[in-house]
Amino acid sequence: MWRNRTLLWGYLAVLLAANLMLLLPPASVLRVTGALLLLAILPGGLWATRFFPTEPPLLRGVIAAGISVAATALLALALQYLPGPVQTWHLLAALNLIALLPLLFIRRRPIAVRHSPIRPFFKEHLPLLLILAVALFLRAANLSYSEFQGDEALAMLSAAEALEGHEDAL
Repeated sequence: MWRNRTLLWGYLAVLLAANLMLLLPPASVLRVTGALLLLAILPGGLWATRFFPTEPPLLRGVIAAGISVAATALLALALQYLPGPVQTWHLLAALNLIALLPLLFIRRRPIAVRHSPIRPFFKEHLPLLLILAVALFLRAANLSYSEFQGDEALAMLSAAEALEGHEDAL
C-alpha cells in the first residue's frame, strides 16, 4: 500500500516540478524539459498505466508518449475552436487536468497481475528498440539540411496564426 502512495506522490511532485520549470527563462534546458514532460509524457503516463498495467515499463512509456502527444494535439484543437484567443494557461490547465484525471479512477484493490517468466531485456524489447533507433536516425539525419518547405510551412503558419488568436486561422 505504501508503495502505491509513494508512486502517487512522486507523480504529483514531477507534475508540479514540470509546471514550475515553465517559469524559468526561455533558453533554459530545464524549461524545455518541463515543457516536454507536460506535452509528451505526463498527460498519458497514468492513462497508460491504467489501461496497460501488465505491460513492460518500456512499452508503457511509449504508449504514454503516444497518448500524451495525441491528447495535446486534440486539446489544442479543441481550445482553438473556443471563442477568443488561446492563452498559454488554457493549454496548461487542460494538460494538467488530463494528467490528473486518471487519479479519479484508481482502484482500492490492486489488479491481479499474471507474472510471466523473466526473459532477457534485449530479447523482449529488441523489436521496439530497433523501431525507435530507426525512427531516431531517420528524424535526426540531415536535420539542419532544410527548413520547412511547401505544405509544411503552410501548416506551421496556420498553427502560428491560431496561437496568436486569429479565430479564422483554421
